[in-house]
Formats: sequence, C-alpha cells, structure tokens
Amino acid sequence: MPSNPFAAKFLVAAVVLTGAINILSIATSRWASGSDTEQMVTSALSMAQNQRGGMTDAQREGAASMMRPMIRFYPVTTALGVLIMLLVTSTVFFGALAITDAGLRWPVVFGAAAYAALAQAIAGLVLTAVLSAARPPTAAQLVDGSFLSTNLAAVLPESTGPVLLAAARSLDALTIVYVMVFVAMLGSFGKARVSENTIGVVVGVCFLIWLVIRMGWAAMFGG
Repeated sequence: MPSNPFAAKFLVAAVVLTGAINILSIATSRWASGSDTEQMVTSALSMAQNQRGGMTDAQREGAASMMRPMIRFYPVTTALGVLIMLLVTSTVFFGALAITDAGLRWPVVFGAAAYAALAQAIAGLVLTAVLSAARPPTAAQLVDGSFLSTNLAAVLPESTGPVLLAAARSLDALTIVYVMVFVAMLGSFGKARVSENTIGVVVGVCFLIWLVIRMGWAAMFGG
C-alpha cells in the first residue's frame, strides 16, 4: 500500500479497476450462461409480469425497449453504475462522519469507498468464476441476481415474507467485505480525529438505517 493511497492517481486507478472487474464479472457469468440479450429481456419481462399480475402488449414492448439497450450495453451501464454508487455512498458516509466531527475530507471518504468497492469487486469476480465453472447460470438468475447470492436470503424458503426477505438480502458477505475495507482505510490512512471504532459505529448506524428503509419499502410495496 502506498504511503498516500488517497492521491488522485491511485483513486482514479481504483475506480477504473473497480468498473473493469465488475464488467468482467458480468461478462464471465453471461458467457457461462450462454444467454443473449433477448433471452435476458424475455426473462426480465416474465418476472415483471408475475410481480405485477399481468402486462399489456404495449407495456411489455415499452419495458423491453428500455431494458434491451441497458442489457446489451452492460459495460457502459455498469461503469456508470459504479461511479454513481461511489459518489452517493461516499457523500452519505461523509455527511454521517461529519456529524461526529471526524475531520475527514470528502476526497478521503471517496477514496476509502473506492478501495472498498475494489475489494468487493475482486471477491465478486472470484465467486462468479467459481460458481460459473460449477453450475452455469440461467438467464433468469442473471436478471434477478440470484446467481451470485452471498446473503441469507439464499437459505430462506420461497414462502418467506417480503420484509424478512429484504432484511436477509441486506446481510450480504460482499457487503461485509466492503464495510471492513472502508473502515480500515479510513482508520489507517484517513487521519481522522476519531478512532477506527467510532468510524465503524457510524458506518454501522448508516447500514441499520438503510436496512430499516429497505424493510419499510418491502412492507409497503412487497419487494
């Protein structure tokens, strides 16, 4: 690890690598599945129809026209998604840490989020490669994200209610990897005015708030 891992050149490299590894993970699973864009669009429409209790032909065509370019050009949508998530999560954590007077600058928090996302992406790629070799995914598994399931929802029965399912999906091994690296980077290199334990508590509270929001959403809308 360099003496100043939050230097601009290292942060740019971390962000680019995170995007590239996530794209590689998706490419690996799609290659193993053998599913093309149309098969994935069809699977997505079938799931949407089951959830909504039916769709008209016009609704199906409108949904397909939106999903098709997003699935076909996944390298672009994935890269943009990584960047947006980094900006949002780092801003949320920066605001939460500012309440404790941690003395951390936004670029430092963004850098910690970038390294955490990079570690998460590497772990995800390894799991994707192993699972793809063991049991190639179906188009439906790629669409609903159940292929790379590292949360407690994977062991729950299908009859599980939406609120409990939302909570189980939030308890994810890759998320734990992210949180551990994020806290470690800020505690070791962020030069914060608070301890690493305090940073961990703040991040934990943010996670609990997100969990409550996700469970509330599931209670109101069933998903």
